[in-house]
Parts: sequence; C-alpha cells; structure tokens
Amino acid sequence: MVVLKENKIFLSTKINILNDDSEILSTNILIILLQPIVTSSYKKTIASDYLEDTRAIKIYLPKGYDKDEEKNYPIAVVLDAEYVFDLYVGNAVLFAAKEKAPKQIIVGINMVKTEKKDTYFKINKGKFTANSKKFYQFIKQEVIFETESTYKT
Repeated sequence: MVVLKENKIFLSTKINILNDDSEILSTNILIILLQPIVTSSYKKTIASDYLEDTRAIKIYLPKGYDKDEEKNYPIAVVLDAEYVFDLYVGNAVLFAAKEKAPKQIIVGINMVKTEKKDTYFKINKGKFTANSKKFYQFIKQEVIFETESTYKT
C-alpha cells in the first residue's frame, strides 16, 4: 500500500525472511520516502579558451533565490554532472531544509566524454597532465568567474 501524506510517501508492505533454520518469517515493514524533490536547473554552454572547446554545464539556483536581493550564496562545483548533479542537488536541498548546510548555487560540469583527459595525472610524479592543468584553469577562471559574474555569490 502506498500513501502520500504531508509531502512524504509511505510504503507499507509485507516481506518474507528466511531464518537460520530456513523457516519463512513474515513481517510488515513501513518505508517512509521523501517525496521526490523537483528542482529546476538551467543548462548552458561555456566556450572555453583554456580547453579550446565548449562545455555543457548545469546550474541550480536555490529556492527563494532572487537576483535583486542582497543575499549571497556559496558555490559548489560538481564534476561528472551527468551522474551526480541531481543527487548532489537533492542532498543540498535536504541539508539546507534541515539547516545543516547553507542554500547554495550548484554548478555541474558534464564530463562523460572527457573525464580521463580532464582529471588524470602523472602517477609516477603526482603531477597534473597538461590537459588536467587546462581543465583546472577552466574551472577556476571560466566556470567560477562566469558563475560569480552572473549570480549572487
């Protein structure tokens, strides 16, 4: 049975468990799920001078964000945005609602085709490769600069 109440989803079900003697034990469980968090994010591309390429990014603005308000927000940069952006946003929203973390502007960088090139380093020397140095500069000089220039940070 599934019930939606007070912005939470309650799932009640009966499960069967085998004990050490291979006997089937039945029990009822109640699972409380948070209602899926609907977030709005914006997609844009940045033409990078450092990477000599364009990169897709996602931007999440926290609930209540107002460009005319004097309040500033910290920035979080999420790599591998195709996989972890929504997960990070969901956790950020939850932690902010519980006052365990500030509301934040989240920027996700898509890397599905460029992860190795962007993040590898010379394992023997512990140093960045030429490409990973360019990617670091892209984040620092272009992504963060663009975000700080456009949004209240």
